Amino acid sequence: IDFVAGAGNGTALDRLETQVLRAALGEQAERVPIASLLWQTGDWPTSTAARVGQALVALRDQVLPGGRCDVPDPDAALPGVCRHEDARAATVNRVLLPVLAQGGGSGAIILGRA
Repeated sequence: IDFVAGAGNGTALDRLETQVLRAALGEQAERVPIASLLWQTGDWPTSTAARVGQALVALRDQVLPGGRCDVPDPDAALPGVCRHEDARAATVNRVLLPVLAQGGGSGAIILGRA
């Protein structure tokens, strides 16, 4: 996994996402870049579709998106949180999209380059 298009939305789900990524990715969770566009758009019922778009752009253009997290919560953020506001070049072959919903319906997909 080269990038996590996170579901971080500023709620208690951020802590859950952090715990799930640490459990699923092990030590790699402490290194993989992660960003959520929900700080720009807010969360809504179909926001996962926008995050899929973010992942596809990262794969196509070989860039990591900017993010904004001035003071990460140590219990709800991984060290790889994108803390730069502008996109930056990176090798991106696989993107993980965790999908966490208030009240359930959680899952994940991995998108990759052909």
